[in-house]
Amino acid sequence: MSLKSFLSNSSILAAKSEQPNEIERLQGEMDIISSLNAYYRLNREFKMIGRPELTERMLRRITKYDRIPKDFQARPLYINLSGIIDELMLNELEIALWAIYLENLVWKNFDTYAERFLLYTAYKAKQVLNEDSIGLYRMYLNVKIKHFEENFQSWMTKYEGEIKVNLKMINEKLNMLKVVKDKNSDYCMLNYNYYVDAILLTAVPYADKGEQIVALNTVEKRKRRELKNQNTNRPKKLKSMKRIQNISKKKMKIEKDGNLINTEKYPENLINNIDPTDKNPSNAINNIDPTYKDPDIAKIEKFCDGLIDYNDLNPDQFFTKY
Repeated sequence: MSLKSFLSNSSILAAKSEQPNEIERLQGEMDIISSLNAYYRLNREFKMIGRPELTERMLRRITKYDRIPKDFQARPLYINLSGIIDELMLNELEIALWAIYLENLVWKNFDTYAERFLLYTAYKAKQVLNEDSIGLYRMYLNVKIKHFEENFQSWMTKYEGEIKVNLKMINEKLNMLKVVKDKNSDYCMLNYNYYVDAILLTAVPYADKGEQIVALNTVEKRKRRELKNQNTNRPKKLKSMKRIQNISKKKMKIEKDGNLINTEKYPENLINNIDPTDKNPSNAINNIDPTYKDPDIAKIEKFCDGLIDYNDLNPDQFFTKY
C-alpha cells in the first residue's frame, strides 16, 4: 500500500470516528435549545397569570423575619426573593420549604456569597417538591450561570446534614406564612389591591360594545325622564330661583339709558328688575315696564321656562343652547 493511499484511508477512518461525536454535539445543542424554549414558554405563562395574593403575602412575611442579619436587611431583599420566585416559578408549598431553608441555612450562615445561596435554597426546594420537572430549570440555570451545577453540588455537600425536612414542618411553615396578621403586631400582610384587580379581571362584559352603549343610553334616558317627572311636582318658582339669581350676578350686564335696555348679547338682558332677595322669580317678567313693547318678550318667557326644564345645565351650556 502506497503512502498516499494509507493517508487517504486514515483520514476517512478519522472522519468516520469524528462523525458520531459531531452528531452528539449537535443533538446536545438541540436539546438545550428545546429545553430553553419550553422554559421561556412556561415562564411567560406564569408571569401572564400573575402572582397570587397568597404568594405575595408569604413573600412579605419572609422578609419581615426578625432574625435576618442586618447586612442582609440593607440589601434589596424583597426584590431579590421576588425575582427568584418568578425565575423558578415557585408555588406556595415550595415557598414554605424555601423559607425553612432560608432560616436554617442562609440567615444563620451569612457570608459573602449569601445572595447566591438564596438561589441555591430556592432551587433545592424546587428539586425536593417538583423533581419531575427540575431538569428544565437545571438546564436554564446551567446556561445562565457558569458552573451552576458544580457549585450547587458543592454547597449541597457542605450543608447536606442541615436540610432534612419533613412534610409536617413544611405544613406548619405554610400555615404560619399564610396568616394575615400576627397576634402581637398591628402589621397586616393582606393586600386588598389583589382582590380589586381580581374582581376587575373577572368582570367580563355581558354584551358587545354596541349593545352596552344602547343599554347605557336607555338607562340614561330613563333617569332623565324620572328626574323631569319629579321636578314637575316641585314648585317651579323655587326651583329656578337660584338659577336666575346666579345668572343675573355672573352673566347679565344690564346697561340702562333712560327707559331703554341694552339687548346686544343675551335676550335675558331685558330682565332689568331682578331682585336677588325676591323668592318669586316670575316677578322678573312681571316687573318689566308695561309700556315697553318688544317681540323679545317671548324669548324671556322661553328663557325662564328653559331654566326650569334644563336646570341640570350650567349657565354656559344653557346660553349655548338658548
